[in-house]
Amino acid sequence: MKRISILFLFLFSAHFILAQNIMLEWAEPGTTNYSNTNLSICGESKNATLKASFSNDPLCPYSGWGANRYRYTINLFKDNVLISTRSFQASSCSANEFYNNFTLTEGVYKVNIILEVRGSWWRWRQRRNGTSSLLIVNRTPATPAFTINGIVPIPDEPIEVCPEQIIIDPSSTSCEDDYYVGIWEFDYLNWNRPLQYEWGKWFEGQAPASINLQQLSAQYSFGNDFLGSVSSRQGEILYGGNLPNNNPRYYHVSICTGYPSWNCASAVIKVKCSCP
Repeated sequence: MKRISILFLFLFSAHFILAQNIMLEWAEPGTTNYSNTNLSICGESKNATLKASFSNDPLCPYSGWGANRYRYTINLFKDNVLISTRSFQASSCSANEFYNNFTLTEGVYKVNIILEVRGSWWRWRQRRNGTSSLLIVNRTPATPAFTINGIVPIPDEPIEVCPEQIIIDPSSTSCEDDYYVGIWEFDYLNWNRPLQYEWGKWFEGQAPASINLQQLSAQYSFGNDFLGSVSSRQGEILYGGNLPNNNPRYYHVSICTGYPSWNCASAVIKVKCSCP
């Protein structure tokens, strides 16, 4: 019984030591500050340098033939799917393999390293086969945010604007690969949506620091992007006055993101008929 316990302890210790010998780490491009901690990324992907390493084998060096008697096979996995295999010979019983400008996307990464030693008759014999701990990459949810003419919107509280100056700044939106701008007019007093003038459009890339809402409305309130019921109002800019029911016209403005789900920041604006 004592021998069995000692054998179990030896096998467990050997497995633990081997797990420590094989590592998968990442670093920002152009740096050498490698880490095996999990990371969160903004957007769909992130460029990084990956390093797969094998070191500190307590049984090294192994006897063998030739100058480069060690052969390493390095298998990189994402979500348990093999995405890269590399093989090379070396003279040392430790090795580092780098994946420069590697595109990380959301998922779980690990590396498997097989060490072989060239023995008599130049035959390769496997000495080590182990897998690193997991490197988990999470994607940070996109969060929309914006100001109108420098004012941070308060939910359902109208912002009065001049027709010549309606500038939105959605640059505080974070972790987006694209963003959506949507506008619809409505009756603020009754919270009624006439559905006559509405448009919305997705834009690729990160949201800029300045968008002229009048120019955007004139350019994109057409075709499939126009969602209103009165086609003659396509191409209109935003203006003041009253709705057909004689209540004041207001507009609902939204900046939205789509990852991991639909999420919007909104504002209510009232366009003055004229400004001094």
